[in-house]
Formats: sequence, C-alpha cells, structure tokens
Amino acid sequence: MAPLVLIVDDDALLCSMLQIALKRNGYESHVALSGKEALEYLENNRVSLLLLDVMMADMDGFGVMQRVREHPVYHDLPIIMLTAHADPVTRQRGLAFGANDYLVKPVTPDRIVESIHAVMPTPDSDPL
Repeated sequence: MAPLVLIVDDDALLCSMLQIALKRNGYESHVALSGKEALEYLENNRVSLLLLDVMMADMDGFGVMQRVREHPVYHDLPIIMLTAHADPVTRQRGLAFGANDYLVKPVTPDRIVESIHAVMPTPDSDPL
C-alpha cells in the first residue's frame, strides 16, 4: 500500500495540484481544508506524513502540530509545513514545534516531493 499523505490547507486549488503531484510519485493523499477536519481525519485513519499550512481559519498549523505531537500514535509523524510565512521567526517557531521541514509558498511540486522523500522513505513510483 502506498504511503498516505494528509494535505492540510484551506486552498482547494493548491490541494488538488498537490494530490496530482503526489499520485505521480507513488503517494496516496487526502485533503483536509481545516485544522479541525485534519484532526478528525487523524482519529480514524493512519497517515504517513502531514503537509500542513500555517494560516487557516479555525485552527492555525501550530495548533494542529501541537495536538499531533501530543497524540500517542502520531507524536513522531513527519510534518512538513507549507506556508506563505517566509519570515525567519515563524520558520524557527515551526521547526521548534516539531516540523521536519518548512517550505515557503510558492513552491514547486517537485520541491515538495523532494522534501517528502527527505523525511520519509520513498515508495515505488513511476517517474514524472
């Protein structure tokens, strides 16, 4: 079974593009358009990695990450923050909260997949 990536971002178009890139690289994916939706999904599904935006309406990415890091099953889940916040303070905060990587939008799908490969094993995949 392919690794499952949970994409947590309130930008539906970006999520669709990410799902295409992930599928081409051997990953399954699911989209949560809010932090609350992501946490609910995690309660009922086993995921391999979290792609997490910072700015969302109901709960920011830091709140989601804190809850994930406190969860007995997901405390070691690889998390890549994917955000428009380019400032060094927010980046340091993300890494201090436990993000495995911090990518600033706009970012290419190839760079995102490269980051995923760096923080978790690569599945069998067909080249792009």
